[in-house]
Amino acid sequence: MALDWDEAYRTGEYRKHWDYGQASQEVAACAALGVFPPGAVILDAGCGSGSDAVYLAALGFRVKALDVSGTALALVREKASRAGVTVETVEGSATKMPLADRSVDFALDRGLLHNLPDAEGSAYAGELARVLRPGGGILLRGARSSYGGHFHPITAERIRATFPERSFAIGPVVPITLLSDAEQDPTLDAAMVALRRK
Repeated sequence: MALDWDEAYRTGEYRKHWDYGQASQEVAACAALGVFPPGAVILDAGCGSGSDAVYLAALGFRVKALDVSGTALALVREKASRAGVTVETVEGSATKMPLADRSVDFALDRGLLHNLPDAEGSAYAGELARVLRPGGGILLRGARSSYGGHFHPITAERIRATFPERSFAIGPVVPITLLSDAEQDPTLDAAMVALRRK
């Protein structure tokens, strides 16, 4: 049975499993290293409650926060308002993004791809290829294992099968631990990979 994302955000269930109140360490490190071009348009795909999006907006980036859940996007707007920043919220599917071609410089994915089966993952990769400008980057993070069938793991094989070589240069898939403020699952054995749109 598919997760009802709006219900998870409306009831607060998300806080038990994947919430994080601060920007992720991976995104903060990328900002400190200058990975994001100055003035970049950054897409936070599957943004959830928007901590990364709001953090990057506070650093002066133009951020588009995409999520299938309108309830999650309402949380993003609340966080942005409290922080005094502007984040463009976009409601829609990652497999059919309501974004213009070549309108994004960099995309972030923390736990989106690992929720998509292979066919939807390939459609998502096609959408990223469409919306990213040539040379645009992707920072992708997700579960390394299925966790009892909850996730579609991020492995080197899956990344190679999902992101075609004609469109993407793929970096190494490295193990990390994703940290969160979640009540039940504050850590997740995960993998991270950086990709570049050719």
